[in-house]
Amino acid sequence: MSEHRNFEVIFPKPDGGLYRIYSENFEVINSLGAKYPIKLGKVLKLAISPFERSIKKRQVLAILTDAGEMIIAECDFDHGQATKTQIENFSSDPPEGITWCGSGAVVLLYQSKLTILGKSASGTFDFTDPGLGIEGFRGYYLENEIDGMRVLTNQCTYFIERVADSTKHVLDALSTGPSVQIINAYYKWLKKDPGANDAIKEVKEEGEEKFLSGIEDLVNAATYEFDPEFQKYLLKVASFGKNFLPMGKFDADKFVQILKDLRIINQLHVPKVYLVVSVVWQSHHIRTVQEVEAEAGDRDADEVSPLLFGE
Repeated sequence: MSEHRNFEVIFPKPDGGLYRIYSENFEVINSLGAKYPIKLGKVLKLAISPFERSIKKRQVLAILTDAGEMIIAECDFDHGQATKTQIENFSSDPPEGITWCGSGAVVLLYQSKLTILGKSASGTFDFTDPGLGIEGFRGYYLENEIDGMRVLTNQCTYFIERVADSTKHVLDALSTGPSVQIINAYYKWLKKDPGANDAIKEVKEEGEEKFLSGIEDLVNAATYEFDPEFQKYLLKVASFGKNFLPMGKFDADKFVQILKDLRIINQLHVPKVYLVVSVVWQSHHIRTVQEVEAEAGDRDADEVSPLLFGE
């Protein structure tokens, strides 16, 4: 694990804690969390989150102890923070393993179900649930992605992802934020309702930055949608809203780039191809390729190829 060239290796210490090997150094870790240290017991399972280059987000380590504690810790062990959660029914039904769903939720693995632990909520994905329509369930395989988790069974493929904050701001039935107000103004404008101007003024009175955040939520929410028509709707609302901002306040280049990204993604979703990938996934992997190419410099193509595609 490492976001740099130098690898770090972390593995459980048999009598409790962790071993860490990095840059020719070796140390024992008995607690995690710089400000409020959490003592480590015997570590049963551990999993590291994917590193999202697109936002330079720090990797996070999930640790399951023999006391049924799930410890989430930043991989900057000298300065990072850590939290602890007690897993329900651990003694009677311990998970068989743990992994990550993207970089925002930990997944507990059981024989016929998954329990997903988010920051503020949790949920269970039971493969024996008749509602899923899986007949003769014979196990599953998981593939962690930068933006979620792919679940393969003997009959179906599922993709599970955390609902993005921008999506909640735009689509939550109880949301009253600026993105919802801009949608309301757009709806009135389509109906030629004079109240459209008043609706826009009401949002702008709350501050230009808040108005801008509403437009950005609309654009970002479009990147998480798989229906092209709904993508188009959200982007039309965003385009409508940005007309009321001063010139240059909204990043037009970002808007154009998202249009290009969505066009590519939607082409991958057609029945003949049908690769279920998102803009986040695409951006991450394109940046990965660009970084490898930059590091490779003038190397021969035969040297660069293994970096991108393996041996």
